[in-house]
Amino acid sequence: MKFSFKISILLVALAGILVIASCSKDSLNGKLQGSWKKINLANISDSTQVEYWDFQTGDNLFVYYRSSGSSGPLDTVRLKYSVNSYEKFVISSAGTDVLPQYYATWTIVKLNKNMMRIDSRDGGLIIYDFEKQ
Repeated sequence: MKFSFKISILLVALAGILVIASCSKDSLNGKLQGSWKKINLANISDSTQVEYWDFQTGDNLFVYYRSSGSSGPLDTVRLKYSVNSYEKFVISSAGTDVLPQYYATWTIVKLNKNMMRIDSRDGGLIIYDFEKQ
């Protein structure tokens, strides 16, 4: 009798952990959704480096960017993203090799309704800051 009671408690605790973990992923996904402007902290007054990340429902991430030295319209590339945990997401290719520097696991260092800071340690430390649009 005591053994089955302990097993019951263990199963309830395990179910609770799984529910909390899945809610955390959904919560993070909701906070990521929308358009984020990448901020160049090294040269904040540089208006030629323009880049937006637009996290959409499902797994689509659209990156709008201006190629180096260009003054024309923004280029667009569709990538895929998936939330791994309450603080990590992965960006991968959506059938294209454009912007491969973003294909990595990203850790959210800070995220609120106005700003986001992420970093990746895949092949060296990269840190990006964003402002919510």
